Amino acid sequence: MGNNKRNKRAVWNDDFYGPGNEDEYESQSRDDRTQIENEGENSSNRQIHPAANVMDGEAGFNLKSYTDNVQAAIRAINTVQEKFQTLNDCFVKQVQDIEMVPEIHQQLTELQIQCASKDTTITKQQSTIEVLHGMRQESEAKLAKRKAKIEEEESALEREKKEQGEKIKKAEKSIEAKKAEIKYELEKEYKKREVEQNKAHMSRMEQLENKSKKQGDEQRKKLRGLENENKNLSENVERKQNKVTELEKQLEIAKEKYEMMETAATSYKKQAEDLKTKLEETGNEFEMTSMPADFYKDMFENIWKDIEKTSRQYFKDLPAKVTENLEEIQKQLISNDSCFNSIPISDSETSQNLRVAHAQRIISSALYTNIWQPFSCEKLTSSPTTAEILIEICTELAKSEHSGSKGRAAIVWKVLTLRALQSIEPSNAAAPPQGISQPSKRENQAVQAIHKKLSPLIARDQETKIQEALHRIAQSAVEVWTQAQTDELKLTAFLNLDLSKRSAWRSPQFYPLKSAGDKMSEADINPSTRPRVFTLFPRIIAHSLSTKTDASVNISSSVSKQQQEFAATEADIHQGVGLAESSDLVMNGKSEKEEGEAFVRLAAENAMKEIARGGKRNSVRSRTGSMVEFVSGPKAADVK
Repeated sequence: MGNNKRNKRAVWNDDFYGPGNEDEYESQSRDDRTQIENEGENSSNRQIHPAANVMDGEAGFNLKSYTDNVQAAIRAINTVQEKFQTLNDCFVKQVQDIEMVPEIHQQLTELQIQCASKDTTITKQQSTIEVLHGMRQESEAKLAKRKAKIEEEESALEREKKEQGEKIKKAEKSIEAKKAEIKYELEKEYKKREVEQNKAHMSRMEQLENKSKKQGDEQRKKLRGLENENKNLSENVERKQNKVTELEKQLEIAKEKYEMMETAATSYKKQAEDLKTKLEETGNEFEMTSMPADFYKDMFENIWKDIEKTSRQYFKDLPAKVTENLEEIQKQLISNDSCFNSIPISDSETSQNLRVAHAQRIISSALYTNIWQPFSCEKLTSSPTTAEILIEICTELAKSEHSGSKGRAAIVWKVLTLRALQSIEPSNAAAPPQGISQPSKRENQAVQAIHKKLSPLIARDQETKIQEALHRIAQSAVEVWTQAQTDELKLTAFLNLDLSKRSAWRSPQFYPLKSAGDKMSEADINPSTRPRVFTLFPRIIAHSLSTKTDASVNISSSVSKQQQEFAATEADIHQGVGLAESSDLVMNGKSEKEEGEAFVRLAAENAMKEIARGGKRNSVRSRTGSMVEFVSGPKAADVK
């Protein structure tokens, strides 16, 4: 307990007198207390000794000793008054220290003004540091609370200062009153005793001794009370000073935190700008075109319409060379495409529609095979093995263990690879048809494949027009596929149609829907060895990656991290167009073909019989006439 008091007194002395004056103050205090005690003891001795002298004999009595005692008491009172003056100086020093509080308050106000200025600057930053704005507001709220608390404590200190000043004034007045009272009583008693000295000296001395002793006890008691009160006031002042020191430390800590927040905000801003710059550079380096799905829907729909128009315009009617050499033309068609084996070659409506449908199938198949393939470009036209290797690489990159973004890496790699291949594409040396711009290898290959299969049905006078029309279709197919391969959308062409979406891909011209309850047969849905649906136009599917962003800002870290996940979605660009083998058109064509073959067999049998009868030349003419009659004959049988 004593050590705590000494420590508190040492802190109080450092605060009011400075670290170097503590020993001097302690020494002075001890000297003052020793002087007061010695004077009190001397006064008592002086008061006691004269009484003893008087008791020894009245002959040696002298008033000087009594006067000395009174003067010693007055000096003691003066000493006490000086001590109170010293105490008053201490309080004045304390008041001066308390007056420093407004200066601290002014510093706090300046800091708040700086905070407001910094807040205005911070609010102009990007949204990635908006969370710092909330932290700054929280800090301002804390500072405001601390400011209010400091103001409250300042008011409390002011009130305590006034109370302590009033107590000191009251104590001084009380001491002055006591001093005047004691002096008055002593003087009165002195005069009274001086008059009655000779009459009752012994009795008077006893009364003075008792009274002096009693007064000394009262004074010592009052002095102890004042010392205790002074001690309590000192402890109270020390506690208040400790509170002020603690508040100053808290204010300094708050200031450091604000500076750290300001530094962090500047750092976050710089990092955000760097990340934005890097993102823009990366975006420019790996930029991909991003056309809407409707753009490709319109493009492929236009190509399909061109195919419909061209096939109906040039392959619906039979040219003259077909009717002149029907058997040879039919053999060539079957040799070029086995699907013509079940198609009758005649001028009937069924035959015309089947020729148009299969012309559409052959054109679309040629576009699919030569153009609408992965990594389709001029550089790889003569190197299909390289294209297959690139497809394998892209497929491997699209796997989840190699790409955490669900195919994003594969798409970027594919686009960059195709850009590089397109930039080194060789020039075409082949001469284009008249009126057509310089065709690419893929256009030529597609047109040649179409011409190879359909050449028996092409009239010589229309061959140039058909070539031009096919080149236009192939050119459109190349352009849209070149655009699609460098797009974020991954377009894929399929010759196999989705049997569950028959109503979407069935041809309204060749395969109309009979009724709402029309269902595909079990044989159509589950084919055995040969295809059940003729694909007149392939199915085009778009695979896209939808981005899901999870931005999380970690204040304790130096950089805000943003993670991206990609979800693959699939959409139909074109459902395709198909003609089921079970459709009425195909079935009618087979029936017409079988009837024609039966007619040929019957004509052959009749011819053999006529030959046997010796009419060989007539039978040959009859056979030729029968064949021509077959070409134009079964038209009525197709109408149902």
